Amino acid sequence: MSDVFTMAVEALRADQSRLQLLGQNAANATTPGYRRSIAVAQPFQQSLDAAGAAGGAAGASVGIPVVRPALSLQQAAHTDTGRALDAAIQGDGYFVVGDGERSFLTRAGSFRLSAQGVLVGPGDLPVQGRSGEIRPEQGAELGIAASGAVLSGGREIDRLRIVKPGEDFAPASSDGVLIDAGEQAYAELPPDEVVLRPGFLEASNTDNLREMLGLMETARHFESVTRLLQGYDEMMGKAIQKLGDV
Repeated sequence: MSDVFTMAVEALRADQSRLQLLGQNAANATTPGYRRSIAVAQPFQQSLDAAGAAGGAAGASVGIPVVRPALSLQQAAHTDTGRALDAAIQGDGYFVVGDGERSFLTRAGSFRLSAQGVLVGPGDLPVQGRSGEIRPEQGAELGIAASGAVLSGGREIDRLRIVKPGEDFAPASSDGVLIDAGEQAYAELPPDEVVLRPGFLEASNTDNLREMLGLMETARHFESVTRLLQGYDEMMGKAIQKLGDV
């Protein structure tokens, strides 16, 4: 395949990835705690190094940089819900939820009590307190204090585990709400740095206007590359036909 076709196909694939991410963002504009996905292109130097590593292999070229998804961790506005088990984090930090096998970080502080009597969050995963899973007394009135304390009948039974990832944190998420903690290092926020807003939820950090403009721009670029391919194909067809007439 010629370099023109190779680069055009790579550009179409990159546009397709961007369209999927933009569509996902637009669909989650009202999802509490959602972190918008962005398309990050591989630095040109990495593309150049990859092409150099390929040596003289057939088809090796410096094409369109590979596009990979990333998360925007920009904080969003808080919405007043009035629910006793809703909480929004002010400043840095993430709630921790998990099933004992995998842990996830999230800014979505919409919690509830499961049928098993466990406090759960997004994905119905148990919310992690400083002592592990939180199991309030049955029938007691529940609430969350600004300090992160979980109250049962007005009595503190645990504190929400709130952490701050390290500088090398590379967030990854399939739904934009649950961020895979993986093996990455993160530290517990000191109690005096934890500030919550009880009865509030952090909104999605997407902007519908920005996402729609991005969809339009990417769709037009996709169409332009498609027309380029069609024109190149027609030009090559005419050249081959003329060579056959010689």
